[in-house]
Amino acid sequence: MDFHDFKPIRPLEVTEESLLTLMEQRRSVRRYKDKPVPRETLNRIIEASRRAPTGSGSQSTGVLVIDKSESLETLSKMVHESYQGLDKALKNPIARFMIKRQIGYRLFSTLQNFVMPGMHWYLKWKKEGLGDEILRDCKALILFHSPILEPMGETNCAISAFHGIFMAEILGVGTCFNDLIPPVCNRSQEMRELLGLPKDREFYSSLTVGFPKYKYLKVVPKRLAEVRYLN
Repeated sequence: MDFHDFKPIRPLEVTEESLLTLMEQRRSVRRYKDKPVPRETLNRIIEASRRAPTGSGSQSTGVLVIDKSESLETLSKMVHESYQGLDKALKNPIARFMIKRQIGYRLFSTLQNFVMPGMHWYLKWKKEGLGDEILRDCKALILFHSPILEPMGETNCAISAFHGIFMAEILGVGTCFNDLIPPVCNRSQEMRELLGLPKDREFYSSLTVGFPKYKYLKVVPKRLAEVRYLN
């Protein structure tokens, strides 16, 4: 990077009160209007993501946007099929042992005790035509990816995603941080090819995006488990 590439810093106009209000009113949106999100709007969200910091200044985070209904439907079908296969494998003692050995106790515990109990209902409802509880019938999906060997790749993607989330809030667009989609996309060669994901990269974060179907009049209380200063 050349010295002349640096831009002068503009005076900060955002107040503490307005920033806190923005963060307070933002909430995860899981029901969207049947209305496409213009690419101009998506580009503004991505522009905010671009401005996110990266570990060691790597600037290695990539973004994939899917906003075509046909592509979203195809991906949704493949994601559900992947979880159906995983559900079947977890019922097999040998397969369950191999999965646990491959991903480790912590991830296996999350998968078995948190992900799959809800996933049973998601798969059932999808099969019965009652809706898509994974992609949430979103009008766009933004996936963030990074080189597998990038030490801060997962963190970089999460920070980039949350920069985009706050821009979306300003633009009146709803988002939901979705952790169910990246893992199956990474492990399925078919999905990797569909999404054009190079073999040296993985998805770490994803956002479902769309205009909120409902207006929320109250915010969900937010708390920290602990706040203390070390003396």
